[in-house]
Amino acid sequence: MGTLLLILTLFVLCGSIAYTGDLLGRRLGKRRLTAFGLRPKHTAVLLTVVTGVVIGAVTFGIAMAAVPSFRRAVTEGEALLRENRELFATNTRLDDQRRRLEQSNRSLEQKNQGLQASNDHLRTENDEQRKKYGELQDKNAGLTKRQSQLMAANSRLAKTTTRLSAESSRLRTTGDRLRTTGDRLRTANAQLARRRDELTRLQASALKTLRDLGHVQDSGSRGGLAFHQGERIQQRVVLANAPRDVLASAVEGVFDEVQQTVAGRQGTPLPRPILAVPEGYPDQAPKKPEAYRRWIVDRLAGVRDRQIVLEVIALEDCPRGSPVSLQFEWYSNDLVFRKGEVVDVMVTSGQDPGGGEKSNNVLSQELRDFLRTRVAAIATQRRIVRVERDVGTLRGDLTAQTMKRLREIRGVAMVVARARQDTRRAGPLQIDLEVQAVEGSPVAP
Repeated sequence: MGTLLLILTLFVLCGSIAYTGDLLGRRLGKRRLTAFGLRPKHTAVLLTVVTGVVIGAVTFGIAMAAVPSFRRAVTEGEALLRENRELFATNTRLDDQRRRLEQSNRSLEQKNQGLQASNDHLRTENDEQRKKYGELQDKNAGLTKRQSQLMAANSRLAKTTTRLSAESSRLRTTGDRLRTTGDRLRTANAQLARRRDELTRLQASALKTLRDLGHVQDSGSRGGLAFHQGERIQQRVVLANAPRDVLASAVEGVFDEVQQTVAGRQGTPLPRPILAVPEGYPDQAPKKPEAYRRWIVDRLAGVRDRQIVLEVIALEDCPRGSPVSLQFEWYSNDLVFRKGEVVDVMVTSGQDPGGGEKSNNVLSQELRDFLRTRVAAIATQRRIVRVERDVGTLRGDLTAQTMKRLREIRGVAMVVARARQDTRRAGPLQIDLEVQAVEGSPVAP
């Protein structure tokens, strides 16, 4: 700003001097003044020069007094130039130093970034190691707890072992006494076994005779009855989610078949069967077979995603020629046993207490009792409706195979009763037998 002001001042000063000198020279020339014996023309030039010098000096003085930067430039110009050169050299040196520092700063920043990345990596590894350390501490605590439990269990087992050792010693002594007694009993058992086999044969013969007599008597008694109490007269299975018209057709079909069965048993289409009031039927509803059937169809339509079994059974013994009272029932035909599922297990042996083999009659009777009592009871408990009366009757080949397998096992064996096929509530339950040796029992080669 000071330099610009200085230049402007010089321009104004030069212009003022030129204008003033020109104006003064013209006026002096017009007056034809003389000074120092000079001609008027030369006098005018001299006065113009003197006036220009005075004006320049005055203007220069005013500028020196009024403009500090101008005054400093005039009085300290060389010092300022020398200081400027020194400052320029210093500035150049400082620029070089700044560039070196910036380069060093960039290098340090790169090193800092590398160190920061290393620090982050180490921090991540440290966190992972701290996590693994925590997991190891948890595992160590669990193992310590488990070790304490095992030590306690080991202590209990040691006490039990000591107690069992003492008991084993007592049992060994008792066993020696029982072995002596067993030798004496074995001889007596052999004699009893021979007598039992003889009695078994006599019993089987007597049972056969009684069955024959009972069959004749039952055939004679059945001659006076058309239906027995609880007898299933008709049964039909309806698929799941059947339409209402299919349900109605199934119900009507069951009643038609029942009437045909009743007519066939009675020998005449009359009298018509009497249908009992279904369980749950409203008291105020009409008591007519047609109303019963409509109400039953309404109930069946509410059963979803299940097979339905329709059954008609006799409520009481019905002599020939008399009306039969019937009860209509229905239930969901749910799956009770899957194919191969174990129904029951019997523990037995193919040898008698005397060490000899059991007879065929004894083994077959045990198998029949197992099926007719225990297996049939479990089937009834699992709500299978049709439990065959001959569930204890075995095929000849199955009986022979089962008894042969029992005799091959020289010790305790298990007879496993398995469902031969998927069995639903409507039945029937069919059984396959499987013989397995109890652990520790020898098997004949």
